Amino acid sequence: MLGASKNSYQALVTAVDQNSAAHDNAVMNELLLASDTLIANKSLLVALVDNGITSEAKIGIVKEVFAGKVSQGALSILELAVTSRWLSGEDLLIAIQNSAARCAFAAAENEGTLDRIEEEVFAFERIVASSGDLELLLSSPNAQTEARSELIRDLVADKFHQVSLLLVTRAATSQQISLLAGLTNLQELAADRRNQVLAEVKSAIALDQNQEKRLITALERIYNQKIRLQKVVDPKVVGGISVQIGDELIDGTVASRLAQLARQLAQ
Repeated sequence: MLGASKNSYQALVTAVDQNSAAHDNAVMNELLLASDTLIANKSLLVALVDNGITSEAKIGIVKEVFAGKVSQGALSILELAVTSRWLSGEDLLIAIQNSAARCAFAAAENEGTLDRIEEEVFAFERIVASSGDLELLLSSPNAQTEARSELIRDLVADKFHQVSLLLVTRAATSQQISLLAGLTNLQELAADRRNQVLAEVKSAIALDQNQEKRLITALERIYNQKIRLQKVVDPKVVGGISVQIGDELIDGTVASRLAQLARQLAQ
């Protein structure tokens, strides 16, 4: 997000994080259903991001559409969302959907299940990333939503927490963001819930506990933030490690150096 949308988003998620009454899986579901309603009704979505319509009028629209259908906790988030300034309807949808996830993660933190949900979302991302065929099936615009949902249930329903299952299914059926990007976004939202930054670490063999501790210490010193590692064992790395934090890649792998040498020799 850029400009006004970014500022509105930051204000919204701060309000969501501070609204303990909204930290409930039921509120998550209500916000996701509200998002579905807006996706299905483009004229409604356009009206709610129209800067020519007053905040009072937008709140009136939200109450007319959603009052009695969602809880007060969800309604208060929707009202705050629509009275903020957005550059596009897509930005508003992403803000509502991310707010839903943050409500679920706050509830999971209270219940002591946030670690499990984070690990399951990451595990699903690795399953998809390691299978081009599966990613194609789940990302194909020709695949029906129910077919994608059924495939995910067949893969992980008996292993995953119900919140993990819902969130990865939503990521697979999102119209706003690609599947892998959506799964990464969920992991970043969960880490952010605990004021952590997500760092994906790839190595040829699994790091031991001392290596993990030294790496976390070094990264926290560099970024001046708490770091949460997501560990990936990848034989193609050959040796060394690579660390991805947001858009930044720290690549100290043998594979990377060999590729760089090959490019130099080809010149």
